[in-house]
Amino acid sequence: MQYRIKDNLIVIIMEDGENFTENIKKMVTVKNFPSTAVVVSALGMLKNIKLGYFDGKEYILHEIKGPSELLGISGVMTKGTDPSFHFHIIIGDENGHTFGGHLMEAFVCNVVEMFLLPSSIKLKRVLRGKLKILDFEEN
Repeated sequence: MQYRIKDNLIVIIMEDGENFTENIKKMVTVKNFPSTAVVVSALGMLKNIKLGYFDGKEYILHEIKGPSELLGISGVMTKGTDPSFHFHIIIGDENGHTFGGHLMEAFVCNVVEMFLLPSSIKLKRVLRGKLKILDFEEN
């Protein structure tokens, strides 16, 4: 994983075989990473993907093994929270079928290029029912 933080933009480049989700967790621990970063865009390919669907009680997991195009992503990364990211993705397979859901795990296939918008807004996660949702830190 390579990254640059400059001019109100964070650019992350990941290469084939890298663990996408572990890289995201590492990224929020970087010294100059902001309190919060919102995903603006990401493109590339993923493989060995685990997507979750929350049915109100638990996550139902769906696994997609083969390479898939990363067609869309939305989410936020937050420093000092658990979990440190919350992403929803849409992927497309070789036959043009699309799948989407809460990203649980994925590995890079070929490359992923990601762009984030940093923010100094400090957030925390609070447990509400079975979900850890975002809330504002007192400051």
